[in-house]
Amino acid sequence: MKRAHWLIIGTALFLIGCATQSETTTVLQHGFSKDEVAWSLKDGKNRITGEAILKSKGQTYHCGPYTAIATPDSPYARERMQALYGSLEQGHRSTEQPPITLRPHFPVYSQTQRTADCDDTGHFVFDGLPDGTWYVVVPVIWQNKLGEPFNGGSFMKRVSVAGAATVTVIMDTKGV
Repeated sequence: MKRAHWLIIGTALFLIGCATQSETTTVLQHGFSKDEVAWSLKDGKNRITGEAILKSKGQTYHCGPYTAIATPDSPYARERMQALYGSLEQGHRSTEQPPITLRPHFPVYSQTQRTADCDDTGHFVFDGLPDGTWYVVVPVIWQNKLGEPFNGGSFMKRVSVAGAATVTVIMDTKGV
């Protein structure tokens, strides 16, 4: 169900972008193998907690009821984050930006990601992460009226955890 949420959101953002802007296709140079991120499939004792918010026209929006995703670091993940967010550390991609299609796509890539639900206040928690570096991606999108384009976008932040740590991240446009 969580992945279905992302598929619906991604499709909506793609279609909205296509209706208003021309799409860009980026061909990625790196391939992807599940073996590259085998470390991420193990259980660990680290935790990433966070909050994702976006302010617009006097209103505050958050990631609830959507799903946050933690992607393990790999050459393929780095290339995707650079293409989508223009950074390997942190970024924000607005729904107003032209959509980007990344090729090639490897379905096994999404099988290595961890998910966490955003609550009604925009907070999320990834528990049981092994030591390593993760790309946390969180959508903050809304629609003012049915039938109107979606607003907002998604945030990305690179987070490293080790030694049973808890790392808290605030994802907003102040840090981007």
